Amino acid sequence: MDFQRARNEEQKSIRRDQIIEATLKLYEREPLEKITLASIANELNFSRANLYKYVSTKEEIFLWILISDLEEWVQKTYDKLKKYDKLELKTFCHLWAEQLYQNQRLLKLFSVLISVLKSNVTTNSLEILKKDLSNGFYKLNLIVKKFIPDLSLDQLKLFNEYQIYYAISLYSPAVSAKNQIQEFQTVELLDAPPDFVSRFAEYIEIIILGFHSKN
Repeated sequence: MDFQRARNEEQKSIRRDQIIEATLKLYEREPLEKITLASIANELNFSRANLYKYVSTKEEIFLWILISDLEEWVQKTYDKLKKYDKLELKTFCHLWAEQLYQNQRLLKLFSVLISVLKSNVTTNSLEILKKDLSNGFYKLNLIVKKFIPDLSLDQLKLFNEYQIYYAISLYSPAVSAKNQIQEFQTVELLDAPPDFVSRFAEYIEIIILGFHSKN
């Protein structure tokens, strides 16, 4: 695309979306560590100097994508569950697990977040990330509270922490083994690959029941 400097907020937002789209195209083909600002600029047909007018590091773009995917997960979860007045705990947990699994890129991004934060992230970007994560999980808490109203604020915070940590640890083996089911079936000594939705739903049900036992 021909480069023209964005002059207002709407144009800057469009340019940011273009940068995100180009980065995601690269991310589909290669790991984050191999992506550079030069390769992103090349994908956009920009010079690197022009790209620097909008972003200073590739890690900053990564954080944009992470927050965008988090907001999408929150909105889709809200849209899926808003039609229900009440849900049994098992049903709630299963629906919750399904919504998270449908946003697999978010799980992939969370899995490398720590390494990104240890690299080239500015203090300002980190503060924005903290604020955006806080807002996203606050909205998630409102959804959880609707169906599990007796959880305290501290328990909701722990619920968010526990679910993300476990989702990250479960996601990689579940997805990497997805195309190996036949192999697992023919080799009896090997365990079957984990099913993300059912395993994750069981996990968060246990967490919530544990909270209830302490109330």
